[in-house]
Amino acid sequence: MQNAHLGPNADLQALSEYLDLVCGPIDRLAPVEAEPERININSASAAQLTELLGIGPVLAERIVQARPFNTFEDLIQAKGIGSSKLEALRDLVSW
Repeated sequence: MQNAHLGPNADLQALSEYLDLVCGPIDRLAPVEAEPERININSASAAQLTELLGIGPVLAERIVQARPFNTFEDLIQAKGIGSSKLEALRDLVSW
């Protein structure tokens, strides 16, 4: 790759082969999955809370009314949040 030139006339095939040698083939690289953005249960609007799976408008309003939550487990104080729904929300919310 010492004689490779970059620019509009670059030998893209040679560059690709060089990158395969140095970095490994692109198709072998594992994709990095982005962590889903968490919704803050203490500051999100009721409309934002309805974006969470299993949270409708009524439950979202109950969550808003039950604020503030000091810990994730405090969320169970909102009427309609049981232990299974609480666990389903664990990786989706922050507080």
